[in-house]
Amino acid sequence: MVSGDALYCQKALCRQIVQAGGAYLFAVKANPPDLLADITLLVRDSPPGETFATTATSDKHGGQLERLAYTATRRWRRLRVS
Repeated sequence: MVSGDALYCQKALCRQIVQAGGAYLFAVKANPPDLLADITLLVRDSPPGETFATTATSDKHGGQLERLAYTATRRWRRLRVS
């Protein structure tokens, strides 16, 4: 399992991880906006039978309460990236 932020969302890296039999989980925020929009579409208008694993965390960071929600799917392995 490889995890990272949106900087790791590179087609070649993802392809290499999957070809090696691994999996990846990348955190995505509002930047880059196109990637976030695509992911949001998959979650909101998911195909029939699609399932998601979800979790959330809360932490005080820099004097502010930070709440993060995580959603993961296995579907990414079946998506074709052009």
